[in-house]
Amino acid sequence: MHLPLVRLLGAEPPPATTYHALCTGYAGLLAAVWSYRTGHPFLLTEHGIYSRERSVELDRAAWLRGIRDGRRPDGTDGTVDSATASALRRMWTRFFRALARCAYDRASSVVSLCEFNRARQIADGAPADRTIIIPNGVDLEGFETRVRGTSSRAAEGGPVRVGFVGRVVPIKDVTTFIRACFLALRDVEVDVRIFGPIDEDPRYARRCRGLVAKLGLERAIRFEGTRPIERIYSELDMVVLTSLSEGQPLVILEANAAGIPVVASDVGACRELLEGRNDVDRLIGPSGIVTRLTSPEETAAAIVRFARDPGLRRRMGAAGQRRVARFYRKNATISAYRALYTEGAWRASAGASSA
Repeated sequence: MHLPLVRLLGAEPPPATTYHALCTGYAGLLAAVWSYRTGHPFLLTEHGIYSRERSVELDRAAWLRGIRDGRRPDGTDGTVDSATASALRRMWTRFFRALARCAYDRASSVVSLCEFNRARQIADGAPADRTIIIPNGVDLEGFETRVRGTSSRAAEGGPVRVGFVGRVVPIKDVTTFIRACFLALRDVEVDVRIFGPIDEDPRYARRCRGLVAKLGLERAIRFEGTRPIERIYSELDMVVLTSLSEGQPLVILEANAAGIPVVASDVGACRELLEGRNDVDRLIGPSGIVTRLTSPEETAAAIVRFARDPGLRRRMGAAGQRRVARFYRKNATISAYRALYTEGAWRASAGASSA
């Protein structure tokens, strides 16, 4: 736990006018230390709330839940008793929250993707007056052209194509997605594909494949691995996210930009992306369906609803395209970060002049 900290604290700062960390944790601590040592600004961007995501992973860690996890090199099993597991979980949770506070205290600007996560940052110690929101953005015109040029979606009346797009890792809760598809297949005909890398957590990927086999879904669910974006969205009629934690999922923006409705668990900015973040946004109409966390039943019901109603898919997909065009353009995101970097360079220059 502490050896990486010692190594970080001794690292020599590279020359820069602004240090930018994409999360708290070790990266945020390193940027904070370099900022302190050089006097240059530190910009912190969090897409998800790193310390809370680590807490979710600790809550679900097999070795901390007393589940047998193979055997250690010394021949003992890989489990711990419940009291030790609770103590370890508390220790690691406090550790990551302490790292987050160090980053928040030093950062000149603390950026989040949505109001939901900004509120969490403030609750975890970020000064409210230094927090700002810069949402993700999509190159709408280029995206539409690429997807439209390779479109091969199923014709009306054929199997509805359902896709999961993301890493096959525990925090994405792919097992809930698989169980939801199992339930949905009782009522509708769907062709299910899982797009995304499977090598980040091979053990979890094997667990997901095992669940597919156990439920007898080998012919209905395919693991496609990583594919070009245009290939993914051109072959889907709906996208489903069952994540346990999210910031502002780029997958939702991509799917909506392609005119595809989304089913998503109620985490992070998913609800505001699909239903609108303010009164003006909500007038556009919903571009998907929000479900409870870890609920295969609600997720399956949403899949079935979309599968049975092509008109609903078209209306929500069109609403998604309007929302992205109005609020989530890539050039606006780039302009916002350019302004932050420019401000950081100005602060560094002003600091050097006064020294």
